[in-house]
This record gives sequence, structure tokens and C-alpha cells, in this order.
Amino acid sequence: GVRIIPLSDTTGVSTLDGIEDCFARLVPKYSDIEFGLHLHTTYRDWYGQISTAFMNGCRRFDTVMLGLGGCPMADEDDLTGNMKTVNLKEYFLEKGIDTGFDEDAFEAAFLKSLQVFHNYLA
Repeated sequence: GVRIIPLSDTTGVSTLDGIEDCFARLVPKYSDIEFGLHLHTTYRDWYGQISTAFMNGCRRFDTVMLGLGGCPMADEDDLTGNMKTVNLKEYFLEKGIDTGFDEDAFEAAFLKSLQVFHNYLA
């Protein structure tokens, strides 16, 4: 059966209260299901959203290396884009949470993504 369910906000309208409510209700009630979070977020909102989800039991997060996807102009103003992997990594590092990241592999992948997608970052 189903063991992983990602809750998704692909339009950037989720609130901290909504994220808290979802995970606080679902995680304890369905302990055999791993609930994740897939966000399209702004550069201002990502930290609170990750923190709220994590504090309420979410342990699976979808990210994209450079946040590309979603709205193609996501770095402008308040437009939403995919959650950046580096943001999630930064959050866990700041909180002292071991992620199991292979730092060398991550750096190589990050540098490669900059090469591959450089035309979209300008």
C-alpha cells in the first residue's frame, strides 16, 4: 500500500498555520505513513515553512538544486519557485540536525547544476 504521501503547495499560498495543522494532525494519526512536503515558496517564506513542517513531524522534503521550476521568474519579487536544496541544507545545518548529506557529492552536483542551468540564472 501507500507509505509516502507528499503534501504539496505548488502555488505558494500555504500558511504556517496550515502547514502546522496538516502535519500535527496527520503524522500522529497515521504513523505508518511518511508525510512529506513539496513547496513552491518565496525567498522570504521558505525558512518558516520548513521549520513549521519539521517541528510538526515532517521528515521528508522535496527540493530542487537551484529552485528552478514552478514559476520561471521565481527570483523576482514575490513569485514562487521550487524549494531550493541549499535552503533546506542551510536550515538543518543551523539547527545541528544531521542530514547524512555527502558534502563532496552535494558540492559537485551544485557546481554541475550551475554549469548546466547558467542560461536560466541570468
